[in-house]
Amino acid sequence: MQVGIALTLMLVLPAALAARDPQTAYVGTLGRAQYNWTLHCQGCHGADALGTSGRVPRLAGTVARFLKIKEGRAYLGRVPGVAFVELSDTEVAELLNWVVQRFDGAHVPKTFTPYSEEEMAALRREPLISSAYIERQRLLRSLSQGR
Repeated sequence: MQVGIALTLMLVLPAALAARDPQTAYVGTLGRAQYNWTLHCQGCHGADALGTSGRVPRLAGTVARFLKIKEGRAYLGRVPGVAFVELSDTEVAELLNWVVQRFDGAHVPKTFTPYSEEEMAALRREPLISSAYIERQRLLRSLSQGR
């Protein structure tokens, strides 16, 4: 099934690239980010990034909020799905930049600096393995308290 989706995307992406949204211009290769989302993230988070209650975190409407604090920004690059995905650091940076804009553009801070290849390399060297859920809860509490 994923192969069929991937083939469909390969046929549709040239048109999508031609109609690039100026707000996502920093993403790099938009088509590649969208393609990598489909292959590496969508299976768990869902096509609309709604996740699965109690199992897979929702990204839609929430993911960019983590960018408001330094620890939250780091968290997004250290979660297991990001840290261990079989993509280059450049592709992961593009993908994460695309995800925050695509699924939570309304909450992207005006001061947002896109993730870079170098930043992703550093973050992925320190993955959150068994502590990802605990760290997420701590960050959410911190964000709700306005820190």
